Amino acid sequence: MIDFTAIRAGEEIVIGPLTAFRFWRYRLVPLQLLSWCLDERSWLPNEPFEADVPPELYSTHGVHAYKTTQGLLDYIRDPQALVDDFGLGLRKMDGIVLGSVGLWGAVVICKNGYRAQYARPQQFTQAFGNQADEVLARLRAYFQII
Repeated sequence: MIDFTAIRAGEEIVIGPLTAFRFWRYRLVPLQLLSWCLDERSWLPNEPFEADVPPELYSTHGVHAYKTTQGLLDYIRDPQALVDDFGLGLRKMDGIVLGSVGLWGAVVICKNGYRAQYARPQQFTQAFGNQADEVLARLRAYFQII
């Protein structure tokens, strides 16, 4: 939650979706867009993805995203290695996709990014893994975004 009494003169206040950067896992059959840690729920077009528990200042809950593309890349370091290392293991997937996301609702600002109550994909920029180019085109069409 935002403590409006703690906002100082001149600080930026964002109203509406906040754009941030994240990565998702994908599965090919059936085509699914999944968070890194959640297998139970797919991200769906025309529906906001809601965090199971709204973010709070001193928790780790919420939809995670990074302030910059570079922050995202610094975190994941080697996207193809994520696919190679985890594709057949704990995180069942055919690949990962990078992109931007709109965040809103309760949003907690962290050192390198944000944790939000609601999110929706805004852009898919790169994919790594099985049929990466095809999946990128299919996800863009499915979510009706670029």
